[in-house]
Amino acid sequence: MIRTLLLLLFSTSISNAVTNDGFYNWHLAPFSRAGAYTAMEVLETNNLHYLVIRDVSGKYDGGNDVFRLTFFQNDQLVYLNVFAQPGKLSLFSTNADKGSVELCYDQDGTIRMRGKGIGIRITALARGTNVLGKVGSLRRNADQVRLTWIYKEHFLLSALRGHLVQLKGDEKGNYYFAIEYTVKPDINDEWEAAIEEYQVDFVPHPYSRSFDRCVTDTQADFASWLAALPTVPDQYGTTRFLAAYITWSSLVQARGLMTRTGMLMSKHYMNHLWSWDHCFNALALANGRPDLAWDQFFLPFDHQDKSGGLPDYMDDISLSYGIVKPPIHGWALDKLRRAGVVNKERLQQAYAALSREVKFWMTCRDDDANGIPEYHNGCDSGWDNATVYDVGYPAEGPDLCAFLVYQMDVLTQVATDLGKPDEAAHWKQRSDKLLERFIARLWIGDHFVTKLRGGDVINKKSSCLINLIPIILGNRLPLEIRTNLIADLKRAHGVLTPYGFASESPSSPLYESDGYWRGPVWAPTTLLIVDGLNQAGETALAKEVAKRFCDLCLKSGLWENYEATTGKGLRDPAYTWSASVFLILAHDYLTNNQTQNQQSGGK
Repeated sequence: MIRTLLLLLFSTSISNAVTNDGFYNWHLAPFSRAGAYTAMEVLETNNLHYLVIRDVSGKYDGGNDVFRLTFFQNDQLVYLNVFAQPGKLSLFSTNADKGSVELCYDQDGTIRMRGKGIGIRITALARGTNVLGKVGSLRRNADQVRLTWIYKEHFLLSALRGHLVQLKGDEKGNYYFAIEYTVKPDINDEWEAAIEEYQVDFVPHPYSRSFDRCVTDTQADFASWLAALPTVPDQYGTTRFLAAYITWSSLVQARGLMTRTGMLMSKHYMNHLWSWDHCFNALALANGRPDLAWDQFFLPFDHQDKSGGLPDYMDDISLSYGIVKPPIHGWALDKLRRAGVVNKERLQQAYAALSREVKFWMTCRDDDANGIPEYHNGCDSGWDNATVYDVGYPAEGPDLCAFLVYQMDVLTQVATDLGKPDEAAHWKQRSDKLLERFIARLWIGDHFVTKLRGGDVINKKSSCLINLIPIILGNRLPLEIRTNLIADLKRAHGVLTPYGFASESPSSPLYESDGYWRGPVWAPTTLLIVDGLNQAGETALAKEVAKRFCDLCLKSGLWENYEATTGKGLRDPAYTWSASVFLILAHDYLTNNQTQNQQSGGK
């Protein structure tokens, strides 16, 4: 499914993502913790704040919001100030003496809540318009109730201090669009509650850890995560903190199809792992958390099809093979090897898996058998609706060929390291042949083009960045081609903007400021091209573009993408690949100043 259909359409620009006392701007990231399959978001309507609790376990067509929390005094809804920090979400009355509500997570992902002087209404929400999406309730005991949605996980709502009172719905197993509870406070006007998710059946246990202990343990876990991430220049410290929070809080524990601890792309609505996004998150973890980096890289390969294709996306309950994602995995493996993540056992696993992936592209996606692989859909490329695809499909793209040449070069080197000289020679021959073929087919005069299979049909109006992606091959490209690509990347009124590379040149008649892949600046393509420029010896330009992107993140936050001429954040405001790419660029290009003009893989 085209990812634009899944998005929450935020748009804002906020420069102060984190304050000096460790609070983060709650507009820019949902409240969650590593391992949890839920997340909370503060929303505002009619000048009142309320919370929604979102289930990020897979996708449900009726929406992922399962609970709405509202707050009141004397039966009147009240306005609350919001303060968010890793470990605790706090909501205070405008007069702090008049009460507060605090929320946190236990280690197992249970949501803990407590309040004093402010009451709470907990509404379990239907997740669709039919009976399968409605919610039912069953009392377990006086202060616990099971809340169930057909075909989804279940939740247990418990009053830990005070008493659980039902306000709406019934407890006879019937299903409703909304069921509402409150927690009646004790004689000190205090209450405490828990919302725990369970998959099959709840195993009775006491909530023995205090609320404060849950907070301090979570804060310690985040502090450890923050310390292990790449360092960045001081001026980007607040953005590093936000990047740390977004990546840490987007982790989910291994369960179901999620065979390893995985980092979702977001805990807003992009709550899946796509089979190219994961590479960028792996690279950001390579030095500080190498084992987790490997898990991020290899997770989709746990579900590699027998043909060699990877799922388009995955989560704990679903896999989608309808489309795929571009084969950047050789490029990513090369970086992970250099970071020391890949031992011999992992190298053997990767060699087999990446070999199968190449086979998929060169056999299953070359229907006309001309030696040039094809995208069958724009989503296959990761550039869902890029202008080069306006002429249709199947599309033969220079980016796809470049990724596969790179991957074959990496397989050449890996085969050599594993003592397979004949296979190394085989991969080298195939890489050289594909490079020669795709240049002959897709290099027209002084630039690359994307062609409709079976002819020379191209979109002549397009000024799409995707045709410049072959710069990732660096000095593997002939000098003339490399020189022209670099000139195009530098060209005035081209794709280079004050904030980095636009996916479509702002001077193009097809440019759209919020057109998804038809204009905005994106993190993954920024890193790919910056790395290619560095490999091609254009270290000054690589560093300049890295700085522009990092400055953009400092200004606007860590969004899914950005408007190319204003830097305004677009779509999802807490996206992990933007966080990861920021960390990589700020560390590698702006901290160490150790960019190296050297060849990658087997080049």
